Amino acid sequence: METMKASPGLSYRGQFLVQYYQAHVVQYDGCGKEFDVEHAKSCKIGGMHIYRHNYMKYSWMRSACLGFPSSTVKDEPFIHTSLPDADAEPTAAARPETRGDVSIDNFWETGTTTIFDVRVLDLDCNTHKDRPPDKVLDSAETARKNKHLGDCLEARRHFTPLVFSVDGLMGKETQKACVRLAQVISKKTGRANSHVCGFIRSRLSISIMRTLSAGLRRARRRIVTVADREASGCALTGLISYDARLMGLT
Repeated sequence: METMKASPGLSYRGQFLVQYYQAHVVQYDGCGKEFDVEHAKSCKIGGMHIYRHNYMKYSWMRSACLGFPSSTVKDEPFIHTSLPDADAEPTAAARPETRGDVSIDNFWETGTTTIFDVRVLDLDCNTHKDRPPDKVLDSAETARKNKHLGDCLEARRHFTPLVFSVDGLMGKETQKACVRLAQVISKKTGRANSHVCGFIRSRLSISIMRTLSAGLRRARRRIVTVADREASGCALTGLISYDARLMGLT
């Protein structure tokens, strides 16, 4: 019997399911190529990479609502206005708008908004497979900062990249954000900080594993629909009480 190749972040059950799909599924229903687990994690036909990104974004938003009022957690905020630069010509065109994925008020500092940008990477693709996973995650965080940090600072906002791998690993900035969110929830609920931090990390890891499973067995179709957004957690109202019961906070 062929030995299963270990992958960071995947449990034995997860490895077994991956091996099962690789042995029994012959062809993709989207691009028509021969089925391969690595291709399943990186194929862009059918929008599964968008589904994975949005699922992680909404998982972070739902987790944030456990510690912050839902009115302070916003989806796809503008980073700056489209007004021209102050020293530009009067007829100069407005700068193009840039968006983050999530914004949370008072996250790192009271009175300041933090912009979060989510990215999910496949560490086993040809571009990254020869590099250490932590170096790949660090490079992705640096790239997101180079793109958005300057605009956020100009608008007097904080910026934090949320970088995940499809195997469930998290970047350093993401881990720090989890610790900070756990501190806020712990102070609000009286729960032990270590317990809350473990809950948040587990939730995010399980969410990324769900998207990996969907990439293996879900039909390739246009992904971003109202039903998908609600199922992924876009409808925050009503889910907060469920999350609180899940943690045992109520």
